[in-house]
This record gives sequence, structure tokens and C-alpha cells, in this order.
Amino acid sequence: MVLPHGRGHSLVDNPETVPTPLEEIKAARAGGGCPVLAHGGGGAATGLICGEFHFEHGKEHALLDLLPPLIHIKGENGRAVAWLESTLNFLACEVRSGRPGMAMVIDRLLDIVFVQVVQAWMEEQPEGTGGWLGSLRDDSVGAALGFIHGEPERAWTVAELGREVGMSRSAFAARFRNLVGSSPLQYLKRWRMELATQWMRDHSLSLAQVARQVGYQSEAAFSKAFKDYSGLPPATWRRRFV
Repeated sequence: MVLPHGRGHSLVDNPETVPTPLEEIKAARAGGGCPVLAHGGGGAATGLICGEFHFEHGKEHALLDLLPPLIHIKGENGRAVAWLESTLNFLACEVRSGRPGMAMVIDRLLDIVFVQVVQAWMEEQPEGTGGWLGSLRDDSVGAALGFIHGEPERAWTVAELGREVGMSRSAFAARFRNLVGSSPLQYLKRWRMELATQWMRDHSLSLAQVARQVGYQSEAAFSKAFKDYSGLPPATWRRRFV
């Protein structure tokens, strides 16, 4: 079960149970590399593994925008689905091990779990839904997204992208908007800004160099586009978040 937007929630054995605040459970937790919490008693034991993810520029992340408030991967006959169970077993063993490097292994395994959950969610979505992620299943729009991601600095036009995938400008623009939920150039701008936030963390790159990396010939044009995206000029964003 994944809650992509970090919303508050309660976890209980049945709707009549009054949930115990997590702060109270945390107060009695055991020490060690990974926090181990114990609560309740008298019934069958249930083991839970919990983790969290943080995305750079989280609230504006293109993937998070697509995901629902809750993704529930249902088990089969009381067990996790086979493709997920092996990863969860590996994760549980690593949590219990306490070995050096455990935290790094756990981080990577949680990344894998998240990718697997998103894959499973996408497979359940009807054809033509799922935003830009779902559009990867469409030959034409998926190819266009590959061009944008592969050469974000290129001065793409809608007509040029349409030609690359063998469609007229108008037909391509309509299909792209229908599947992705934005125009090709709006998507290109957003992708450039997401890349810019990554490259601005590298202090060896000046803002002018970052601007050129994402297709802007002038720092002023890049600054305006970045402020429209994040609400802050790039220099201010860099000082505040890097």
C-alpha cells in the first residue's frame, strides 16, 4: 500500500477500533539501526514494513501529479503477489540484519518497491489514461516523449515532433494533449525545469550553463521560465534549497 501524496491516515484492524496516535507507539520503540515498533497484543501477530520517499520539488513532481491518493496492491490467498513478495522478504531480512551498509541496501530496495507498485498501478489503468506515464504505451506519443527526454535542449516545435513520429501537426498535438494532459511544448518546458532543478545542485555549473543545458540561450529567459515554474528566480532557489 502506497500513499503517494503523504496524506494523513489511520491503520486499524477494523473500523470500530480507536487508533492509537503514532507518537505514543514511537515513545516505546526499540533502538537499533531501523526503528522497531510494537503495539497491541492478544491477537495474531502482524508484521509491517514501512518506509517513506522524498522527491525533489515534491509537490510539483510530474509523476506524483499522476498518482491517486492510495495505491493498494492486493495480495493473493493471504500473501503478497509473487513479484512483490520476494522484494519484501529481502527487505525484511535486511532490516533484521543490522549489518554495515544496511541503510543503503534498504534505500535501494524501497526504490525498487516503489517502481514495482507504479508498474502494477499502470497495468490496471484503462488504455488512454494515466497521463504522460500511460502515454508511453502509445507508439507515437511515447516516441515523442523519448525525443523530448533525450534532447531537452533542442528547440522542438510541435510540427517537428509530429514529423518525427509520422503525424501531422494538428493530429499529433491533439493526440498528445488527450493522452498526456498538456500540450507538447508545455510538457517540454516542465521537463526542462525539472532537469534544471537537478543541475542547479551542481555548484560547478553557473546558471548560464544550466540555462543552455535546458535549451535557453539567455539566462534572463531561463530565469523567467524557472520563476513561472517554481515561484522563485533560479538564483534564489539555489541559495534556499542547495
